[in-house]
Amino acid sequence: MKPTPRKARPSEVAAAAAFFLAMLVLAVTLVQLRLAQGAPKPTGDSPRGTMYAPSVEQEGVVVTPGRGRLLFVDSTPGNAEVVLDGAPRGETPFSSDFACDEETPSVLEVNKAGYRRARFELKCLPGSTRVTVTLKKR
Repeated sequence: MKPTPRKARPSEVAAAAAFFLAMLVLAVTLVQLRLAQGAPKPTGDSPRGTMYAPSVEQEGVVVTPGRGRLLFVDSTPGNAEVVLDGAPRGETPFSSDFACDEETPSVLEVNKAGYRRARFELKCLPGSTRVTVTLKKR
């Protein structure tokens, strides 16, 4: 005899949604803690971390490296394609570990239809690197 499937009760759906949100908050908190631990200490009048001034073509790109090989990429507008060393890796917001060589910088590209492509090199540094890109319309 085959069991009859039943619909989830509203209380079960609410419990599942609450569990999902709690896990999401926990994951975000853990990522923020990892970033805070890997961030370099400010010295003198310098800003926290290191900011690279992009070329005119890359206006709106801020790269803040930390220690490690964890990469975070965010973009305005969101859902832009992330390409690392020629291989598509996902969409923004994006986070991943990545393999790199200290002698050879990695090439990061952020693309979205209707916007100019942002392309730049990332030095291989221990810890995490956060990249925030503001894409410009074509």
